[in-house]
Amino acid sequence: MKKEKFHIEFVFDKASKNSLWNYISTAAGLGEWFADSVIIDGKLFVFQWKNYSNEAEVIGLIPYNYI
Repeated sequence: MKKEKFHIEFVFDKASKNSLWNYISTAAGLGEWFADSVIIDGKLFVFQWKNYSNEAEVIGLIPYNYI
């Protein structure tokens, strides 16, 4: 499988740092706004939408800074 770098920005100007981190780094948070459901197994994130799913591997993480 070919690897691709993915970069996207969303403006969350009214969110606290803690709630924002939970939205982008937990299955529950990502499932609320990004995908129908998310399964996290270590560094592997599986995003599911109706009849489609896609996997992503976390290659870098600094809590409250980036994932």
